[in-house]
Formats: sequence, C-alpha cells, structure tokens
Amino acid sequence: MADDTTDIESPTRREYVKYGGTVLSAGLLAGCTGDAERGTGSAPTEAVTETDTTTADGSYSVSMSPMGAVTFDSPPETVFTRLTHHADMALALGRGDTVTAMHAP
Repeated sequence: MADDTTDIESPTRREYVKYGGTVLSAGLLAGCTGDAERGTGSAPTEAVTETDTTTADGSYSVSMSPMGAVTFDSPPETVFTRLTHHADMALALGRGDTVTAMHAP
C-alpha cells in the first residue's frame, strides 16, 4: 500500500492563535499610535453645509449642495417623509406635528 502522507502540512491551532494574536496586537497598536490631535474635552463641532437666511418679509433661503440656494415664503405646513428617520429629524427640529405621512413606517 502506498504511503498516504502528503508533504504539505496544514497550520495547527497553536499557529492560528499565535499569528492571529500578532495581527490583533499590531492592529491595536496601529490604532493607538495615530497622529491625530486630541480635543480639549468639549463636545465635537459638526461642519454644517446648510445655511438659512431670513429676510424682513419673513421668507428665508436655504443653500444645500448640489441644489444651491432655494427661497421659501414660510416653513412647510405638511411633510411627507420617505423613511422613519426623516420623521425623527422633523421631530428633532420641532416640526413633528407637520408630518402627515410616511412611505415606509
């Protein structure tokens, strides 16, 4: 009978643990040695790309990329939202009572 052994050895569990631990440790060290500057401990500020401008007649304009500037006479009276998190946004902005329908509640 022929010898059924092969010349290719598969890795053992010890090798998996050893090399996996090495990769995990290297990943943790790489995350800890970043060049990012630390904040002062205050809440992070978010960059806002939208601007609101109110004029004397009560209308306001909103600038959003890629649309540009759009002028409104008054806030919307009713709102149809596409998803539930859009309704949450309206609620957070104090306009939750204007949401009349949702596409995917």
